[in-house]
Amino acid sequence: MRRTRSLRSAGAACCRRSLLDHLRPLAERVGLQEFRLADPYGSDSLALVNVLAHFHTARPHRVLLAAHYDSRPVADQDTGMARSRAVPGA
Repeated sequence: MRRTRSLRSAGAACCRRSLLDHLRPLAERVGLQEFRLADPYGSDSLALVNVLAHFHTARPHRVLLAAHYDSRPVADQDTGMARSRAVPGA
């Protein structure tokens, strides 16, 4: 049985709330897409969240704008002692 590990920091939660608060008055639909992903560094699964905002939903042609930041369970690019520490994304 896979365990679920959450990388959701207080900073990430604050950033998510800020994005939602800013987007709600502007977009037709705003929400969260929560999902799990296998942890490439262990046997856990990771609990992840996307913030979605939909604009001009009736138009046949729209633009997808995406941005990305992540939290990582280990600092696999670090060559020192911090390699085993988590890297918060926000």
